[in-house]
Amino acid sequence: MKRHAAVLSIVVIVSLATICLAAAFPYAAYAQAIPDFRIVRVNGEGVIDKKGDLNISMTCRFPTNADYMQVKSMFPSPYILLRDTITGRAGVILDNADARYDDAANSIIMSGTLRGASVYRRRAWESSVGRNLELVWQDPSHIVLCELTPLSGYFMFSRYHIQLPAGAMSARYSPDSGIISYSLPIPAAPGAPEMDIDTKVKPRLMSATYKAYGKSEITDGSSWVARTAVTNVGQSNIQDMEISYKLGEYSDWSPAGRYSIIPPGGTVVDLYYPIISSKVAELRSSTPVDVSVRFSYKDESGHAYTDSETRRISMLGINQFETSNLLPEEQTGSWHDMMSNVPLLAAWFTKVDEPVKAFAGLVSQAAGGAGAAIDDESALQFMKALFDMEVAHGISYQTPSSGETDYSFAQDVKFPRDVLRDKAGTCVDLAITYGSVCEAVGLRAYLILIPRHAYPIIRLPSGQMVPVETTCVGGAAVGKSTTFEEAVKTAQKNIGKDTQRPHYIVDIEAEFSEGLSSPELPRLDSDIITRWGYKLPQAAAAQPAVPGGAALYPTTPQAMPPTTPPTTPPMVPPVTPPGQTGDLSGDYKGQIRIASGPGAGSVGNVTLALQQSGSAVQGQLRFDPPGQGGGPIQGQVQGNTLVFLLQLQSQAGSIMYQFQCVVQDGVIQGTFKCQQGEEDGQIAVQKV
Repeated sequence: MKRHAAVLSIVVIVSLATICLAAAFPYAAYAQAIPDFRIVRVNGEGVIDKKGDLNISMTCRFPTNADYMQVKSMFPSPYILLRDTITGRAGVILDNADARYDDAANSIIMSGTLRGASVYRRRAWESSVGRNLELVWQDPSHIVLCELTPLSGYFMFSRYHIQLPAGAMSARYSPDSGIISYSLPIPAAPGAPEMDIDTKVKPRLMSATYKAYGKSEITDGSSWVARTAVTNVGQSNIQDMEISYKLGEYSDWSPAGRYSIIPPGGTVVDLYYPIISSKVAELRSSTPVDVSVRFSYKDESGHAYTDSETRRISMLGINQFETSNLLPEEQTGSWHDMMSNVPLLAAWFTKVDEPVKAFAGLVSQAAGGAGAAIDDESALQFMKALFDMEVAHGISYQTPSSGETDYSFAQDVKFPRDVLRDKAGTCVDLAITYGSVCEAVGLRAYLILIPRHAYPIIRLPSGQMVPVETTCVGGAAVGKSTTFEEAVKTAQKNIGKDTQRPHYIVDIEAEFSEGLSSPELPRLDSDIITRWGYKLPQAAAAQPAVPGGAALYPTTPQAMPPTTPPTTPPMVPPVTPPGQTGDLSGDYKGQIRIASGPGAGSVGNVTLALQQSGSAVQGQLRFDPPGQGGGPIQGQVQGNTLVFLLQLQSQAGSIMYQFQCVVQDGVIQGTFKCQQGEEDGQIAVQKV
C-alpha cells in the first residue's frame, strides 16, 4: 500500500528509472535524452502565501491516447483524482477545486487551494510535500523538486515548482521527512483570539483493523479517526495551540499536536491516529464510543484559553467490514469511493493463525509433502490439493449478509478460521481463506475485487500468477464443485475483462510490510482442525502432480494488472510483484548477452559496482577487459525489482541503455535494450 500522502504528491505511472537521475543529469538535458520512453509527465506549480495556504495547479499528461482514455473511463469524475492525489485526503482542506480532462492533450488538469498546507512550528514554517523527492534547484524564494517512479513499461516523471512567500529565508527540503521548512517572520498582532474549529470524526471504526488507525502511513494517512481544522478568523495571532484526543476506554490521551502561531487567516489541520487497546478485538457487534477533543491556546499577552468537545461514533465488531473510509460529504458515488477501505482487507489474511497453519499442514500431506514454495510444480500441486481438500470437506459458497449504513456499504467478513469452522463463506471469505493457506506455506497471495465479486491470485515461485475462482468449491454435499483446473481457467478467462473495469488488486504482503497487521484472535485448541472434521483424504494423498506442471495455468507477470491502491488509475501492467531484498550494495560479476542487433550472439563479461541508499541505486558498469567500455548507473529498487539506466561510454560514443531486472539470493538477472532501439539482450550477474 505504499502511496504518498503528500501535499504535492501524485501517484505516477512509469518505468525503468529512478529519482537519482534528476541529480545525475540536469532536468532539461535528461528530458531530451530519453524521448522514446513512454513517460507520464506531471508538472506541478505551487505558490505558498504568508498565512500558509498553497495555491496549486497540476497537469498530468499521458503518453498515448489509449492510456489517457483508460484512466478517463475508470474515473469519469476527475475530481476523485484531484482529491486523492493532491490532498491525500488527510492533512489539508481543499478549496476552489477544479479538475478537468483535456482530450486534445491527453491530459488531466487540476487546481485548488490547500488550506493549512504550511504551518508554523518550532520557530519555522513547515510544509509536507512528500518523502524522497530530488531537490534539483532552489533560491531564497523557489524550490524545484523532481520524482521519477518506475512501473513496467512506463516512466512517470514529476516536477514540482514551489514558490515560497516573499521574504522567506533559510529554505530547506528534507527527503527523510518530506518537509520543506523556511523562516518567515510573523508580525505581532495582539488582541483576543477568534477562531473557527471544525472537527470531523469517522462515524465507524473497524475493530479488526484497530492497529492500522495508529499508523498514519497506512492508506496515505486517510485512516485518521478525527480531523480538526482550526482557522484564525480574527485579527490577532493565536499562539501555542495544542490539540489532543481520547477514544473512550480504548485509548489514553494522545500526545498533543502543537502549533506555535496561527496568523490571522491561517489554518492548521490536526489529525488523530490513536493507539487503540486490543480490547476492541473482543467486540462482536457495533459498540458506541466517544471521541473527546481538547484544545489549549494563548494570546500574545500570554493569557491561556481551553476548550473541549465530544463526538460519539461506533466501533464495529471483529467481523464487520466497512468498505469506505470517506465521510459522507467526501463521497462522489463512484465505486472507488465506496470501496476505499479495500486494502485493509489484508488484515483478514491470517497465515500465522494456528487453525490455518494446521489446515495447511494437512493440505501439504495431501499434496505429497513437497515444499510448495520450492518450484512451480510443487506450488501448483499444493494449490490443487488445497482446492480438492475444500471440496472433499464440503466447504461451499454462501450468500453474503450485508446492508447499507448511513454513509457506506458494510459486510460481515469471516476470518479463515471461521470459514474452516462453518465450512462456508462468501466470495471474499473463500478468497481470503485460500490465499491465507497458500501464504502459510510460503506462497504470495493477492486479492482482486471487482463490483460484487472477489477471488485470489497466487504467485508461483517463478513469479508467474495463477488466479483461482474459489467460489467453484460448491462442496461435496452440494454437488456443484468444479475441478481445480476449471476453477483456474474460469478465473483466467475473467481476469482480462475484470481489470478493464473498476477494480482493486490488494498485495497482501505489501500491505503487511507497510505496517498493517491482523488482530489478535482467541486461542484455539491444537486439535481444533480434527474436531471440526478435517482429515487426510486417502485419494488426495495418492493423486499425481498437476499434468503439464506450471505451463497449464500461469499468467505471466507482464500480463497481470497493477496492484491498485485507491488513488492509482488501474491502467498498466506491473513488474513482477515485489518481494523483499536486502541492501544491494557491493560488486557483482557475470555476463551480458546481445540477443538482437549488430552484435547479436556475442557475450561480454561485466562487473557491476552498486551502492544503495533507500530505494535509490547508483554505481558503475564496466566490461572485462576494461577497453570495451563502461559507464554510470542510476536506478531504483522496489521489492525484488531493480530498474536502472546505463550511460555506456565506449569508442563508439555514448549510448543509453535501460535495464529491468529481478534480484534474488544475490543474483541480478533480467533484460536490457538500447534507447535507440538498435539492440537488446539479457544480463545475469552474481554478488561476489
